Order: sequence, then structure tokens, then C-alpha cells
Amino acid sequence: MEMKNIKQGDILYIVSNVRKKYTIATFTVNEVKPPLITGINKSGHKDFLLENNWNWHTVFPTLEQATVYIEEDTIRVAKERIHILEGLKKAVQNIETVVDVIKKSESLSATKTELKKKLDFSDKQAAAIINMKIGKLNLSDIDKEYKELCEMIRGH
Repeated sequence: MEMKNIKQGDILYIVSNVRKKYTIATFTVNEVKPPLITGINKSGHKDFLLENNWNWHTVFPTLEQATVYIEEDTIRVAKERIHILEGLKKAVQNIETVVDVIKKSESLSATKTELKKKLDFSDKQAAAIINMKIGKLNLSDIDKEYKELCEMIRGH
């Protein structure tokens, strides 16, 4: 949604994601003077939006569009996490190689490059392995989270 399409009296639905919790705020537009939009929020208080302080892709003209965005973003995030978990599972299955690469590398970037080369990890998977505490690399925890995310995606 672009600011030029917003006019007085419009109701906007603003999606925010704080600490992995989505909320939808309702905002009734009083005045549009780019880059500022003034209006009333759901609580009835005067509020404002600055064009450069919010992401236009998270402002929607209908509640339905805001809800669809949340569902799609939730699935996208889950798929990204599954990709990481697949890498961690592979790292556990090849722990000797992973430890050997880490021990022999001269820098974090060299470790990342070598993990990608030797075990065919993606950039994000290699970074997650490097950042993971060694004690958290256990298959049962990884499998549990993986299954939960897969079930969530199937449910949508």
C-alpha cells in the first residue's frame, strides 16, 4: 500500500511482529500530509505514522489481507527454521567431520566455507552450526522441533 493511495477516513490495518508475536493495530486516518499520517488508533488515542518509520508491506486496507500476510509470513518463517534444522540434523550425523573442520579452520569465514564445501550446507545452515552451542546439538531436540514445524505447515 502506498501513501498516495491513503485518504482521510480510511481504516488501515498495521501488522507488527514483536518477539515472534503478531498483532494487528487498527488506525483510522484523519489527515495525510506526506511523510506524516495522523489519525486515531484502536484505543481512541491520537496517533501518527511516518512514511519512513514503517514498512509499507505490513499496512493493509483490509483485515483479511492483514490476516493472510500473517499466515504466509508464519509459514515462511517455519520453512526457514526447518531448513536450519535439516542442517543441524546433518551436522549431528556428521559430527566428527564438523568438529574436524572447526578445529582446522583459521577463521569463522574459513569454517563456514569449508562446512559448505565438505557437507553441502547452505550459507544459513553453516552459520547456524557455527553459532550453535555444542551442547545443543542433539538429535532428539532437533527432531522434535522439526516435527512440530512440519505439522504446523501441514495445518495451513
